Amino acid sequence: MAASVARTSTDFKPEVPRTHGLHIWINSHTSYWMGEVVLPDWDMFQSGLEGGASTFHAAARAISGGPVYCTDECGKEDFDILRKLSLSDGTIPLCCGYARLCRDSLFVDPGTDCKPVKIFNTNPAGSGVIGVFNCCWQEGGNRKVQGTVSP
Repeated sequence: MAASVARTSTDFKPEVPRTHGLHIWINSHTSYWMGEVVLPDWDMFQSGLEGGASTFHAAARAISGGPVYCTDECGKEDFDILRKLSLSDGTIPLCCGYARLCRDSLFVDPGTDCKPVKIFNTNPAGSGVIGVFNCCWQEGGNRKVQGTVSP
């Protein structure tokens, strides 16, 4: 695994919901290439966002294989989400490598395609981990996506 860490996206913008899916899409695609050279850093997230955005970002960071960190304002943390990212002793279990795009997500464009973005990694137990994300945005929320997940 690469020892150097490098950001693989633009800044996380919690106040701009239309960028949330794009943030995951950019990170997953950039990591696909940069992960061979560096450990991809998907940037921070905030655990106290409304509308499921925090869970969306937490799941992506958990699978990313990179650093997992948040920048919550004091008093706006969602400890239920943060506890799901950590073990009972407070450590954060990381995947073994960097997240890679599934083949059928390589050419998905969340701006025009209503398909999920799928990434995978492995955990220390040797099991595979797959993340399936709706990165398609429209005014008023995410668009419905359709796709398949199979071994």
